[in-house]
Amino acid sequence: FRLTRHMVDGMDLGGVDGAFRRVCEVSLQVLRDHRHMLLSVLESFVVDPLVEWTRVKQTQGSVGLAAGRKRRAAGMKRDANKGKRAGQNKLRAIRERLEGIVRERVRADRHSEATRSIGRVLDAMPLSTQGQVHHLIEEATSEVNLAKAYSGWSAFL
Repeated sequence: FRLTRHMVDGMDLGGVDGAFRRVCEVSLQVLRDHRHMLLSVLESFVVDPLVEWTRVKQTQGSVGLAAGRKRRAAGMKRDANKGKRAGQNKLRAIRERLEGIVRERVRADRHSEATRSIGRVLDAMPLSTQGQVHHLIEEATSEVNLAKAYSGWSAFL
C-alpha cells in the first residue's frame, strides 16, 4: 500500500508515528500469533481446482474441433500446474512476511543473476513486529514508490 502526504495529514497529530503505527503493530502481532490458522485457510485456495491462478487463453482457429479440444486440454493442464506453482509462491511469500522475513525486489537486467533470484533478504534474522511495521511504513511513504504508483503524482506541490 502507499501512504501519500494527504493520507498522513488526515491522521492525528502524530502522523504515522502515532496511533497508526501502534494499530499496525498490534494487527501484525495478531496475524503472527494466528498465522497457522490463516495459512491453513489460504492453502485450501492453492489446492482448490476451481481457483485459477493464471489466465487461460480461449482461442479457436480453423483447426478441427477434436484437435482443438485436445490441444486446449493439454494447455489447461499445463496452465493448472503453472498456476499451482504461482499459488505456492504467493503462499510462501505470505508465510515469510508473517515470520518477519522481508525480501527486497531487485530489478536489473533480465539476464542477470539478480533477476533470476527471488529476491534479496534484507536481514538474516527475521524482523520484530516493530521493525517490520517500520519497514512497511518507510516503503509506503517512500517518494520513489509514490512516484511509481501514479504517473500524475506531483511531488513538487
